[in-house]
Amino acid sequence: MPEEDRVRLELSANAEQLSGDRITALFQNGDEYWIGTGSNGINRLKVHDFDKNHYEISQFDDIPELSNLIVNGIIPYGQEQPEVWISTHSGILLLDTANNYIRRFRQSEGMQDREFNEGAYFKDSRGSLYFGGVNGFNRIEAGEFNQSDYDPVLRITDIGISCTSESEECIEADNRLKDI
Repeated sequence: MPEEDRVRLELSANAEQLSGDRITALFQNGDEYWIGTGSNGINRLKVHDFDKNHYEISQFDDIPELSNLIVNGIIPYGQEQPEVWISTHSGILLLDTANNYIRRFRQSEGMQDREFNEGAYFKDSRGSLYFGGVNGFNRIEAGEFNQSDYDPVLRITDIGISCTSESEECIEADNRLKDI
């Protein structure tokens, strides 16, 4: 690769840092770079000016599902506020970057296994996403994926107390439930 086509970003000692030093996945989406690490989650590097080494790093460590995560693949989908599809050792994650919402897909939802392989991810020219794992691969049609924004009302229809004795505490708790 010619020297003029290479990009080198030097992180200074007092700058914001990546969450880990072992990079396992990297994806460029415009002026943003999505960086997955081997055990410290995911980072978004937004470059403001390469010549002046001006950038900002978001680590997403405020989202419990993304901290201390082994990231194997990252594919942003969409231009404005992209969704980010992430393959890991514990399933596929979908990160809604606009709302910092995360959804995990598991085997019970059609994933080939819970473990995916490092570097085994691809987005084809039609926008289909592919993630390879220990038991095959999954193809995801991200453009057709529709999450419901229906927020159901929570109703508690029954409460019970399981007591193994006729102790005073069990009888008192049972009587309190009857008053509800």
